[in-house]
Formats: sequence, structure tokens, C-alpha cells
Amino acid sequence: MKTKFRQIFFPDFVKLLYEFRSVFATSLPDLKEPSNLIPARIITIPNHKPVRMRPYRLNDRMRAELDKQLDQLLQSGIIEEDIDSAYVSPVVMIKKPDNSFRFCVIYVGLTKYLLIYIMNYLRWQIS
Repeated sequence: MKTKFRQIFFPDFVKLLYEFRSVFATSLPDLKEPSNLIPARIITIPNHKPVRMRPYRLNDRMRAELDKQLDQLLQSGIIEEDIDSAYVSPVVMIKKPDNSFRFCVIYVGLTKYLLIYIMNYLRWQIS
């Protein structure tokens, strides 16, 4: 089933991707202005205690890769440094099939409070 699906739709999918290739970023600098990146600010519950989670341990190889990726994101303007933030979330390094690493931020502690705020805000907007 999977192979048959691939044989039927994959060529059309590749054509579609090629036709609209201008809308896909192929590198971090492609995401610079003007782009469709949405500026994001963390909105928290008023008077809520900041969420501070302990960092996870990373071996030397993963730490070097994390530093490299963070530097690329900073230089590309995708993220910005905030030394005054009271919020801290841990980072994990996920190994991809090609043996490179992707870093992921664990927002579990923060999203727990954001969801409550968003749900209450939406209820207020609807009523």
C-alpha cells in the first residue's frame, strides 16, 4: 500500500514542490526579513511566578553542536538573546536519521500556565 501510494503520488508531489520552491527556505539566512516568520512574545499570567527548569546534561559533542546551532539562529535573526528573562527551559538534542542533531526546547513547565491563560482569554473574548 505504501509503495503503491508513493509510486502514484510522489512524482506529482515533487513537481509541486519544485513549482513552489520559492516559498521554501533552504537555509537559515533565507528566513531573514522579509519573511513569514511571526514575531512571538511569551504572554504569561499576571503575577505568576516565572517557570525555571533545570538544564539537562549534554555531553561535549552535543554541547558543541548546540552552541553552533544557537550561534546560527542568533546570526540569522531568528532568535535573540534575553539576559533579563526570569524564565528558563531545558534543551534536549535529538539525533536525526543522518546522525546530525536537532535541538528542542522543553516548554512543558511554561505551556502548562500559558494554556490556562489562553483558554481563559478565549472564553472572555467569546462571551
